Amino acid sequence: DYVDNFKSSFVQKPRLAALDVENFARDVKTQMAAENGGRAIEGDDFAANASAALAEGLRQTLAYREFVTISIVSADGQEIIAEENAGTPVRLRPPPDAFEEARNGEVVTTLYEPQGIGTALIKISEPVDGYVYAAKPFDRNLFAMLRDAEDQLAQYNNAKQRSGRLQTIFAIGYAQITALILLLAGRLGLEAAGRVTGPIGRLASAAHTVRDGDLTVRVPVSGPKDEVYALSQSFNAMTEQLSEQRNALIRAREEEEDRRRFVETLLAEVSAGVIRMGADMTVTLANRSAGDLLGIEEVQSGEALEVVAPEFERYVRDTLERNSPVDASIEISRNGSTRHIRLKTAPDPAGGWVLTFDDTTRLINAQRQMAWRDVARRIAHEIRNPLTPIMLSTERLRRRYASKIDDHDGVFEKCIDTILRQVGDIGRVVEEA
Repeated sequence: DYVDNFKSSFVQKPRLAALDVENFARDVKTQMAAENGGRAIEGDDFAANASAALAEGLRQTLAYREFVTISIVSADGQEIIAEENAGTPVRLRPPPDAFEEARNGEVVTTLYEPQGIGTALIKISEPVDGYVYAAKPFDRNLFAMLRDAEDQLAQYNNAKQRSGRLQTIFAIGYAQITALILLLAGRLGLEAAGRVTGPIGRLASAAHTVRDGDLTVRVPVSGPKDEVYALSQSFNAMTEQLSEQRNALIRAREEEEDRRRFVETLLAEVSAGVIRMGADMTVTLANRSAGDLLGIEEVQSGEALEVVAPEFERYVRDTLERNSPVDASIEISRNGSTRHIRLKTAPDPAGGWVLTFDDTTRLINAQRQMAWRDVARRIAHEIRNPLTPIMLSTERLRRRYASKIDDHDGVFEKCIDTILRQVGDIGRVVEEA
């Protein structure tokens, strides 16, 4: 743009002009020193004696750099050492801070738009410690137009910024409205989903409770008669049926446990031995009496029959072959004694066999004693039958022949007494038997 190009070129030209002035002043100093016999001229003396030469150098720089005014100003900015103009001198004093910036080596430019003049101030060290002041005109109309354009551009940018803010406010409002609509939609969706997920959640919670073993849980059945309603009813019916089945199983188990305890108590108290055999001829159940009768401490489950009671094995196999009960009386020898055992084997409906046996040794001995007693009683009866006639006949012999026989030595009487006495002894023995 015009203003920026003017400023950039205007900064460069005063810098070059300052170099021209310093170079020209050095040349003039060298020439004057040569004319003065080699003695250098410094400061104000040089400025006073070389004013014409400096004026020539400034005119060349003025023409070459296209300035309207160029001057050399003292260090305090109050005195003009030399000056050249292309017309009316332009003496627009720079602001005070311009000198401070120029002392730091900067080219300080100032644009005076009403006058159409731009000034520049730059520090120099030759011919004096001061400044070069330069002025250059510019097109005020074009500059004004550019300023107007810049103002309009600034206004456009401000309007654009305001429109951007309005767009931002509109976007924020739109986003807020959209967010509100989304929140309302989400709320409505959650409520709608809650009508479905609520019963499903209650069903899931109730299912976890059932899994933990509580079959008394029920889910409320309400609302429209849809799939969830039917599912809730089915769940309640299922839990009720499961509860009834579990209670029936518990009752059956309790009854079975009662029967088992009763059977165990009964088996433990009966004197007969009871052994249940599996299909593999091993013991699955035995009571305490079985061990006592077999002469062992205890019949262990899992023991083979041929180890526990090898005498029973043949009868068990007979039961297997006949598939009917077998009743047998056998003798077994245990710990140096012989026992008479009454054995009964029968198939078990659940598989295997049941053996019941009892010690009949006392019964056999009692039967034998009864048999001998009966024999003795019969013998005694046979003996007692002739004793009475013998006693009667002996008494008759005494009565009839005692007076007729000469028994001065008492032999007859002694014989009669002996017969009666012996018959009486035999009778007593028979009675005692």
